[in-house]
Amino acid sequence: MPLLFSYDTLQQDAVQLSTFGRRLHGQLDALVGFEQSLLRIADPAFVAANGKEDHAIVRFTGDNDSRVSGMVFEVSERELADARFTE
Repeated sequence: MPLLFSYDTLQQDAVQLSTFGRRLHGQLDALVGFEQSLLRIADPAFVAANGKEDHAIVRFTGDNDSRVSGMVFEVSERELADARFTE
């Protein structure tokens, strides 16, 4: 079964239910060598649909002291494909 790491909205029950139709089972995990930052979206239609301009992203740093905390979930191949644009 594939593993899916989430550092943002996919950890929320409502997002899991709307994306997969179920709550996911996961455990705490972290991406080593990455840091979290924000990306500002300038497209007004995208902002209107999502309700915010700033979206969390992760960037590779290569620094072993850098970590992004999150959750890792077991999902099916189909669910992995459905999650492609969730975060």
